[in-house]
Amino acid sequence: MRNDLHGKTIIAVNFVFQQINKDEDNKFIRLMRMINVDEIIINPTIPPNTTLNHLTVNKRQISFINVPRINISPYVKEMSNLCPLPWLAPFISAEGYVFPCCFISGSGRYKQLLTMGGLGNVLQSKFKDIWCGAKYRKIGYEMLSLGRSYMCDGCEMIS
Repeated sequence: MRNDLHGKTIIAVNFVFQQINKDEDNKFIRLMRMINVDEIIINPTIPPNTTLNHLTVNKRQISFINVPRINISPYVKEMSNLCPLPWLAPFISAEGYVFPCCFISGSGRYKQLLTMGGLGNVLQSKFKDIWCGAKYRKIGYEMLSLGRSYMCDGCEMIS
């Protein structure tokens, strides 16, 4: 999508490293390399020693990866109460539903937003169509004009 639109957007992808998928990291990383993502972030949810041991054992296979830490503060700059996450880190649920960010998944509104279909579903539509679609544009408009979106009601990350 980025190349089609001649954009300069940096594409970062999160791999939530869990016990259930710990043997899939190499497949995931190869797939992300094939589609030319700029950054792969590994977020472990299993004990750090287990993660470290696993990554060390697979060091030769994944040594070509730079796993940086994300810091969104450069993007925030002067816009202290404007949340940049809908543009930097959209969240795609395991079921394929797209949301403005991952904080929604832990909020009380998640089930309500899920019944509304989120912003779309990548199993039914291309991400490009969702990103450029009416629901995503509405969020952008609300964030820029009102400082928050209806989807962000109850979010503690922005005041």
